[in-house]
Amino acid sequence: GVLKFKELIKSGKIEIRAYPESNLHAKLYIITFKEGDRDVGRVITGSSNFSQSGLADNLEFNVELKSRSDYEFAREKFEELWKQAVEVSDDYVDSIEKRTHLRDDITPYELYLKFLYEYFKRDLEETGEIYATDFPENFLQLEYQKQAVLNSKRILEDYGGVFLSDVVGLGKTYMAATLASQLDGRTLILASPVLIDTKNPGSWVNVFRDFNLKFDAESIGQLKKVKDEYNLDKYKNIIIDESHRFRTEDTVSYTYLSEICRGKRVILVSATPYNNSSEDILSQIKLFQNTRKSTIPGLPDLEGFFKRLDNNLKKIDKKNYEDYVEKAKENARLIRERVLKYLMIRRTRGEIERYFIQDLEKNKIKFPQVKDPVALFYELNEEENKIFDKTLELITKNICYARYTPLLYLKNNSGSQIEVLGQKNMGTFMKVLLLKRLESSFYAFKLTIDRFKQAYKKYIDEFEKGSVYVSKKYSNKIFEYLENDDDESIQRLIDQDKATKYSSSDFTEEFKINLLNDYETFCLIDKMWSKINSDPKFKKLYEQLKTNTVLKDKKIIIFSESKETVDYLARKIEEYLNKNV
Repeated sequence: GVLKFKELIKSGKIEIRAYPESNLHAKLYIITFKEGDRDVGRVITGSSNFSQSGLADNLEFNVELKSRSDYEFAREKFEELWKQAVEVSDDYVDSIEKRTHLRDDITPYELYLKFLYEYFKRDLEETGEIYATDFPENFLQLEYQKQAVLNSKRILEDYGGVFLSDVVGLGKTYMAATLASQLDGRTLILASPVLIDTKNPGSWVNVFRDFNLKFDAESIGQLKKVKDEYNLDKYKNIIIDESHRFRTEDTVSYTYLSEICRGKRVILVSATPYNNSSEDILSQIKLFQNTRKSTIPGLPDLEGFFKRLDNNLKKIDKKNYEDYVEKAKENARLIRERVLKYLMIRRTRGEIERYFIQDLEKNKIKFPQVKDPVALFYELNEEENKIFDKTLELITKNICYARYTPLLYLKNNSGSQIEVLGQKNMGTFMKVLLLKRLESSFYAFKLTIDRFKQAYKKYIDEFEKGSVYVSKKYSNKIFEYLENDDDESIQRLIDQDKATKYSSSDFTEEFKINLLNDYETFCLIDKMWSKINSDPKFKKLYEQLKTNTVLKDKKIIIFSESKETVDYLARKIEEYLNKNV
């Protein structure tokens, strides 16, 4: 458009003059008709500037004057001002050709710099400073963390939510605390119990107290309690730790969380927000964006965008592995480039070292060089291998987990969709618990199987007496116990939380059949594992601790999914190696 305008000026079809005596604010459009037309011409005057917004977009008010006297007066006044005005057409052309990016001599590199400036203009105009706050004593204000806070604040202002997704070990908790210090209003933190425990020095509670922030913290397993009992109006900011747990909308917990986040600023903290499916990230975005009316540039229908990606992936046969992986990678790239670049802060340690090396050196910070993990394989003998494989098959295919899903077997099932979904999730939770124990240690698995067997026996006895108690309320609490590796409390909670009494006749015949089948299967598993007295996994660990030069006589941290496994290992290591654990 500008180049065409310049062409019209050079050809003489357009002249531009500036009136030097005073500011001209009038908007006047004089149209002269050809000789022989309806009359001499028209005058339009009003509020419209000669621009797209003035002539089309804005609500303006203009008047068309048709009388000859109005036309002549306007024409005469225009000619009078025109004679007094200064010719600026050449100056305008000169400005276009020499002072703008439309110059003919601009190099591609200079145009690239101009593009970068326009793209990052807002970031460059920011002060780059964090408002004074009560930082903890000896707190290092690292440049890479400060930049993350400033960018996160801008993203929150623009989109209502942000992903803090730097890789593990870069201080996301401290970044979130600093970010909260820059926001108005009270903050609600939702995290796993161990991460809001005051006994944990690095917990959210302790960090936020060190920053003297106004906040409350609650277990992620208590979402129903938060929704029903908390005064949510007093919170402006919600921080969700390990937000990747909410990759799917089809859970009761997600429904509660969605209600809690409505109308709030949402800060999602996760090093792994997006793993397998595009739905992983979409569900989390929905906590702060209307995905049908998204404010993300170029993607008003975010839901449709993700659906198209998913449909394109579904068209490819999973058996064609290379094509499937290639399409999945392409989807991930599009999500990063079109969505996440607006919503996410994510850097690797390598990137931090590359771009912030001077600040790191000034603060004497050096990231440890992590070597590639070394897999240590333990071997099962023939009998152990058969029992292990058979157990996997029974857990995943034979057991119905009917004792934990009774509402699904009611003859007159009038439960809500959320209640039914909660029961289905409960069965899945219990299956996952068993698989985790099996992977953790033979010792922990045997104890868990025994507890399951006893819980089933007690439940079947009640059922055969004519009635059972069923609760619809324990799903979130069980989720918390699962996080804490406390399956004994899960069984106790289910037994104690007796909300509704049902007659055995209220259930379908399939319920009793599945209860008995599950119980018999647990008895079979218990019997099979009673034959196993050795522990090949510990044997391998023992050999490594005794002979491996990397591990021998060193301080070692051992991680485990199960508290019972940890207690078991502590006893065994003290017994066999005479080490303090």
